[in-house]
Amino acid sequence: EWELGRFLVENMNQTQINKFLKLKWFNTRAKPTFTSKDQLLSWVNALPSFAEWKVTKLEFTGYKTTYPINLIWRNALEVVKQLFSDPAFANHITFDPHIVHDGTQWEYRDFMSADFAWKIQDDLPLGSTLVPIILGSDKTPVMQTTGGLEMHPIFITIGNIDSDVRMKATSRAWRSAIISVWMVLTMRYLAHSHDEMDCSTPRSQHATTRRQF
Repeated sequence: EWELGRFLVENMNQTQINKFLKLKWFNTRAKPTFTSKDQLLSWVNALPSFAEWKVTKLEFTGYKTTYPINLIWRNALEVVKQLFSDPAFANHITFDPHIVHDGTQWEYRDFMSADFAWKIQDDLPLGSTLVPIILGSDKTPVMQTTGGLEMHPIFITIGNIDSDVRMKATSRAWRSAIISVWMVLTMRYLAHSHDEMDCSTPRSQHATTRRQF
């Protein structure tokens, strides 16, 4: 039923959804729990929503770019809260540091089984839970036909989620928190007389990206 509801919302307008639910085909088959588009949409609106995306235009004093550099971001703390409270991870989340033994050996499997997790937990107030923040980033081409538009997303996840679940792409345990969108060719139009802003090589492009953050 979840897959049916998702298909209707993503592929049909409201009039088409109502027509579909009134098909005589359902006279001899089980009907979904939702009986109208209003009921379906009200259930969809009741689902947990993700943190709101915002856009900030980046400007560098003394350096003019051919195209604007936009920083697309959302509150990382809200993203962490959503991950921590996501019911999809209810059976795959760890709240306390733990020890994993393989015979007589201490086995390190993820952050919460490491010595460092125990050291941090010892310094926290009684009843507190350690929430390790893990970040990842990589350059992502968007469109090759528009002059090399690229994204530099920063993904965020938490170390409480079991590593075997966290590393599955289908689990959606990694969430985008920051996306820097810019034109590679744009940065090359900057005043190259300033060495610190030279973007003529991949290494200097990465260095410029780091300065943005």
